[in-house]
Amino acid sequence: MNARERGTWTPVNRTKKSKKRLLRNTSVFAAVSLCLGAGALFALRHPAGVQSVMSHVTAGFEYDDTLGRLQFVSNLLPESAMVFLSGGDETQKLAVPTSAKVSHAWTQEEPWLEYVCIGDVRACQDGEVMTIVKNRQDEYTVRVLHRDGYESIYSGLNAVHLNEQDTVSAGQQIGTAAGFTAFELRKDGLSVLPVFAGI
Repeated sequence: MNARERGTWTPVNRTKKSKKRLLRNTSVFAAVSLCLGAGALFALRHPAGVQSVMSHVTAGFEYDDTLGRLQFVSNLLPESAMVFLSGGDETQKLAVPTSAKVSHAWTQEEPWLEYVCIGDVRACQDGEVMTIVKNRQDEYTVRVLHRDGYESIYSGLNAVHLNEQDTVSAGQQIGTAAGFTAFELRKDGLSVLPVFAGI
């Protein structure tokens, strides 16, 4: 049998495949261009709205790797909404975590309190210790879960006198600080302004 008789070779029609691929790529490019053009047209007609959205989307946020939470959500809500997240006119009355002097007041941009503190740091309310984390500077951060979706965070502690899953009561010693401590109150994961009743 001759080598030519074994089978016939038929060339593949590459131009048909190339045309299909070109048509598909052109369709995708047209769709993307249409979306970008519509967005640009909207931005030209409504610059204030776009600026407002972009300021919130690109607002500086801080990832708290110690606790695994995003802190940028408080930028989206007004301060009054942060205080009354439970929907009513009630706020949680808290025990003061330390009698030391406040060195950083709570603001919407920086929603925590810092104290110049040497000595005891106490629980602001009854709850359960969720996490205790030690950082590279040998400082501890303690997170306590309270009722109604509230949690409190105490950081900058040089010693902790509790374990995870321990229950604490308002005013009970959590640990000690040797220079400063920070306190944050959250409701459903969002930082809120603490209201102390001096219990």
